[in-house]
Amino acid sequence: MASQNIQEQQYYQEGRAIQLIRCIPPTDEERKNPRFVPQLEIDREAKQIIAERFETPISVIVYVGNMGVGKSKLATMTITALEKEQHHQTAQMFRSGAGANGVTQGVWMWSEPLQHPKQETNESGSILILDCEGMGDLDENTGANLYLFCMLISTAFVVILRPSRVDRYQCNRLYQALYRFERMRAQYVLPNLWLLPLDLPEFVYSDPKTSEDVPISEEQWINNIFTVDEENNRLSNDETQALKNRYKYITDILPKIRAANIHHLPPSLHSNSRKLDTYSLLRSKESDLYATSITIAIKKFLANGGKRLLGSIAQNMFVRPSEFAELMDDLIQVINRDPVPNPDELINQYLTNRFTAELEKEYVTRFEHDLMNYVTKQCEKLSGLQKPPSDEQIATIIGEMAHQRDQNHEKQGCIQLIRCIPPTDEERKNPQYVPQLEINQQAQQIISDRFEAPISIIVYAGNMGVGKSKLATVTVAALEKEPHGTDLLWFRSGAGTNAVTQGVWMWCEPLRHPDQDEQTKGSILVLDCEGMDNLDENTAANLYFFCMIISTAFVVVLRPARIDRFQCDRLYLALRRFEFMKSFHVLPNVWLLPLDLPKFLHIDPDTGDDIEISKEEWLHKIFSVNDERNNLSSAHNQRLKEQYEYITQLPKIFERIHGTSRQTYSSKTKLRKL
Repeated sequence: MASQNIQEQQYYQEGRAIQLIRCIPPTDEERKNPRFVPQLEIDREAKQIIAERFETPISVIVYVGNMGVGKSKLATMTITALEKEQHHQTAQMFRSGAGANGVTQGVWMWSEPLQHPKQETNESGSILILDCEGMGDLDENTGANLYLFCMLISTAFVVILRPSRVDRYQCNRLYQALYRFERMRAQYVLPNLWLLPLDLPEFVYSDPKTSEDVPISEEQWINNIFTVDEENNRLSNDETQALKNRYKYITDILPKIRAANIHHLPPSLHSNSRKLDTYSLLRSKESDLYATSITIAIKKFLANGGKRLLGSIAQNMFVRPSEFAELMDDLIQVINRDPVPNPDELINQYLTNRFTAELEKEYVTRFEHDLMNYVTKQCEKLSGLQKPPSDEQIATIIGEMAHQRDQNHEKQGCIQLIRCIPPTDEERKNPQYVPQLEINQQAQQIISDRFEAPISIIVYAGNMGVGKSKLATVTVAALEKEPHGTDLLWFRSGAGTNAVTQGVWMWCEPLRHPDQDEQTKGSILVLDCEGMDNLDENTAANLYFFCMIISTAFVVVLRPARIDRFQCDRLYLALRRFEFMKSFHVLPNVWLLPLDLPKFLHIDPDTGDDIEISKEEWLHKIFSVNDERNNLSSAHNQRLKEQYEYITQLPKIFERIHGTSRQTYSSKTKLRKL
């Protein structure tokens, strides 16, 4: 018996990932009820661990974001970076994987208190790491409630971005959660929002003249993230205005939005195996830059010193762990009662009970601080004003820009083949308006004059920012017999927040099949299609339809490795165009190309390891709804199932798929299969 108690005590004290918050799946009747409130449930063991083992000041880092972006992997790396020594089993870390369905359900926590990177071993204070479920497959209300909970309890609410942009779907989820704060009167409850773009070691944007990534400041990058690109925007008028309003709402309501960078994840840490020795690998020479960047980011997240009691910002009002555990429990009860929860009464109760005198002093101090900041900023703005440029100076600048644009046009190795003509305001308002495409006559002439039969056409399509243009460039480089001149430009790609590719672009030079001899005729044409998730539905469907008909291989590039419901919608709408056609054999040869997935995998539910599966099994999972873990409404769920079924029933539409890794996706072997 004594031996059993010792084992239980060791298990309790050893660091491990445990579930803190669970989303209770609704019944069929509850899904049909428009007044149903999604229910969250707190784990009693996790609550007790926080109350008993953590110390004041407690700092709470919450990782949130879309499904499959790498939140759980980053949570594991954060813990490994903060640990002084390894004293847990690697199998107990946060689960992450390359499967099509979400791995993390609800909110998970690391049970072991961690210390701030700056703290000495004898100093007090603990860090709590939380990993939140990916929001892409949760219904809006559940997702908003889970975001609201995490925002209220966090010291740093960290939104993980891959690609490095806040797209309109992520924007909607942030908006829905922040909208809950409008009814709240308690002050200082809004989160410290951090944006953390993966695969972006520094803040950059794509220079429109050179197509190169140019370093910019954190403030400039954040401004780009929350700005609609007017020139290249393809959304309808209503969609554009809604997106602008929500970007503005988010940036206006939050007191501060910050951003941080981390270095690229080393190849040795890519594996999701539960047996991976992350502690040793993170401290290897190969991982030095990555580990250092994580430590720097953590220091930024925790610069404010710890979690204050909700409604407070004074240094002496750090929330106590036992109080924090009870506050989370009470907060869950408030969220579960109301479709639009308002924890004002709860917050005031905690403040009144312990900190009435401190609040009065705090508000006066805060007002004086805010007033001084406001006056200082206004004085800086006034002193920075300069005389505007003259008409002659403006004309000179415009002339230089036009000359540079003409020079770039002559040097391009890739040119635009299809342009989406932006609609006028009147056309946007017309429900009968048909989106217009336009072909570039110069590009058409190049294909006619320079390419030989048989011509093979590879089209790269997919969501914005997944890496289509980079893959098109790598494909051209792999097929070239000799390096092209430095005066020719590659396909434009970049880490900016707005779409780089507009319409469809082509490589001007005919390319040879990898297996062809020099004397063999025939050419390969590589096309790069605009990301579909920032186009309105009809324009996107028309562009997909065009590319499907002309392509030899219509390649859908996936990152993460799944067909989400938004990508499914766009494929479905494009394929519906074929229903009205009487011509045979016009359906495309569609390929799925999941980046960062060298083998077809799924996550073993028992061990959490990535298990290699066949192409057919992986394909089935990509186009299946996981009923057990699905949180969509009944109507959304049924619609998604019907669209998956519609796509997969088309003749041989997805019999060709292949994975690719970051290290090897320039391999000519994969091009031969295409």
